[in-house]
Amino acid sequence: MIELLYFEGCPSAAETEALLRRVLAEEGCAAPLTKSAVETPEQAAATRFLGSPTVRVNGRDIEPARADEPGGAFSCRIYHTENGRSGVPPVELIRAAVRSLPQESEEEDGVQR
Repeated sequence: MIELLYFEGCPSAAETEALLRRVLAEEGCAAPLTKSAVETPEQAAATRFLGSPTVRVNGRDIEPARADEPGGAFSCRIYHTENGRSGVPPVELIRAAVRSLPQESEEEDGVQR
């Protein structure tokens, strides 16, 4: 499962969603994309929100160095990229996280393919 968490009015949410959808298509990944608006600081703390936009794959943040942070930041998120700071995660982080997903089942009806 892929999650995009954001707050309304986030200037980077739409661009991040478009980038996610592009990477999913390029990787041939059929995993569902869930979008969730974080509306309060309390909700940010409860969901371990690291700022808007946050992308998680199977419940883990796509930024490995931040995956275990407690979260609770009701603010814009900054990603560090080769080209400096950005409100949109680097495509490489998204691609690596998507590639970490289990592939479509290689077993059907108990038969190894």
